[in-house]
Amino acid sequence: MSTSLRLAGLSILLSVLAAACAPAAAPAAPAPTLAASPTSLPTAVPPTPTAAPVTGYAPVARVLVNVPAGAPAQVEVLAVGDLPDACTQISAASQSRDGDTFVVDLLTVRAADAVCAQVLQPYEYGLGLDAPDLAPGTYTVIVNGVRAEFTLPEPGPEAIPSTIIIQDYEADPVAADAKYKDQRLVIQGRITNINAVFGTQALLLRDSEAEVGLQCYLTDNADAEKVAVGDSVVIDGIVRGGELGFFMVVDECRVLAP
Repeated sequence: MSTSLRLAGLSILLSVLAAACAPAAAPAAPAPTLAASPTSLPTAVPPTPTAAPVTGYAPVARVLVNVPAGAPAQVEVLAVGDLPDACTQISAASQSRDGDTFVVDLLTVRAADAVCAQVLQPYEYGLGLDAPDLAPGTYTVIVNGVRAEFTLPEPGPEAIPSTIIIQDYEADPVAADAKYKDQRLVIQGRITNINAVFGTQALLLRDSEAEVGLQCYLTDNADAEKVAVGDSVVIDGIVRGGELGFFMVVDECRVLAP
């Protein structure tokens, strides 16, 4: 074999051996996976703060005081005025007492952001004074700066039922005259008739139509308009006494409490 052939063969053998001994190629790196972008969330909008309501004092034009008959005295106060718009309302009333003076705070409230008609709104607000133990005397009430006075009179004599007077005359007219005749008395009874007698209004007090009663002739005919048949009333008048007929006469009568 010629030298050139041997060299060629040796060269091929060396190439094969070199390829067999070469390190294996590293596997191709996988293509990077792109992470999905997160879904964006809407931005939370903070709530609009609510404005605090507007408070104040009710405008008071005048104050009225009423003391109904009876014991203990229940003093009723009525405040009258105009609220400044259609949204303002009376919210509360508080009261305090210093001696013979009562102070009442009448408060108002309205929504701060309300759209209101700017029209005066008349109001009346009533309350009872927290004073069941008032002694006779003169007192002052102040409601949001507006004053009023009232007087509790000394208690009068206890009213005598009309039926008791009639029973006393039926039992002993002489003793009844000594007790009642020509005296001004406070009398309580039920009205069964209202009559005009020669231009004078008279109230007949008795328990029933079948009984004898007290015929009370009014000093002021306007008192008859304060009462009605069936009412229980308190009057004062002068009992004339004497023999019982269809009724006993009581003159110069005044209606004290319907």
